[in-house]
Amino acid sequence: MREQKTILLTLCLAFVFVGCSQMVEVKTDYDDEANFETYKTFDWLHTDTSSMNLSDKWALADQYIREAITKEMKEKGITWDAASPDLIVAYTVGMKDKLGHVDFNVDYSVTQKNSEIYKTSGGVFVLDLVDAGSDHLVWRGEANAAMNVDPSPEIMQNNINNMMNKLFREYPPGAKPRR
Repeated sequence: MREQKTILLTLCLAFVFVGCSQMVEVKTDYDDEANFETYKTFDWLHTDTSSMNLSDKWALADQYIREAITKEMKEKGITWDAASPDLIVAYTVGMKDKLGHVDFNVDYSVTQKNSEIYKTSGGVFVLDLVDAGSDHLVWRGEANAAMNVDPSPEIMQNNINNMMNKLFREYPPGAKPRR
């Protein structure tokens, strides 16, 4: 049941996040003890979505995300193998709010200033790579970006590809960044 809720949240929010701007902040963390050179195959965390009534847009977002992850993994020498995976790939999407403020001069003097407080919403995409043998999380990538509520399929796919490219620049840990 928890997996179904996770996939539903993921797919329902994916459209919001994947329509993000080019300004994507990426953070990664990893297990210092993991030997990333040994990971050559992956499979997806299996979730049952058959009982969910997902729209075509949500299914399309999931497809784009999986295709982009598969492409990036392949470029790292890791191929999809459901029968014998070294890694299990899982992702989730969420939202978070940020508060900010702007100070500005009312009459262009130094003495009179006004402040404005604003709230922005952003999308959060979290990608987990789990060692299939030990069920131990070995790498996590997180991408944060502003949102576009209803992107076209082309924009959605482009933004997903760009986000995955930025995330996978940090994999494996210690790799030379690619451009």
